Amino acid sequence: QILIFKNAIPYYSSDKKAFTKIEYISETNLLKYVNLHNDDAALLFHKPDIIFLAFIETGDEVLFKEIVEDYKKGKLKEKINKSDFHKKQLDKVKISFIETNELSSQNFSKQTLDFLKKVGDFEEFINAFVNLTKGKTYGR
Repeated sequence: QILIFKNAIPYYSSDKKAFTKIEYISETNLLKYVNLHNDDAALLFHKPDIIFLAFIETGDEVLFKEIVEDYKKGKLKEKINKSDFHKKQLDKVKISFIETNELSSQNFSKQTLDFLKKVGDFEEFINAFVNLTKGKTYGR
C-alpha cells in the first residue's frame, strides 16, 4: 500500500467559491494507519503486507497561503473556479518529499513519528516489495 499526502491541504469552500483555510494531516487522521500497521497480519486479511506513507509539498503552498489570507481579510477579488485554477497551476507544480524529522513540528506523538520513520523510507519499501514478491513467486 502506498499513501502520499499533501502536507498543506487547501480547503475549498464550494459555497464561497474560495480557498478559505489550510488544513494539515493530524495525529487523529494517521491513527488508523498506525493501528493497521500494528495489527496482527495472521489474524486479519485486510492488513497490507507493506506500507509506504509519505508527505509532499507541491510548490503552491505560498500561493494558497496568500489566497487564504486575502479571503480572511475580505480582499479576495473574485470567486475561484477550482478546476480552472488548478489547470493554471499545473506547470508551476514541483513535488518534493518531506522528511519525517520535518513533521515533528506538527505535534505528532513519538509513536506516530516512529511509525512515519519506519514506513516513510521508499528504498526500504521497494526492497521489502521485491523480497515479498520473490518469496510469493518462488513458493508457487
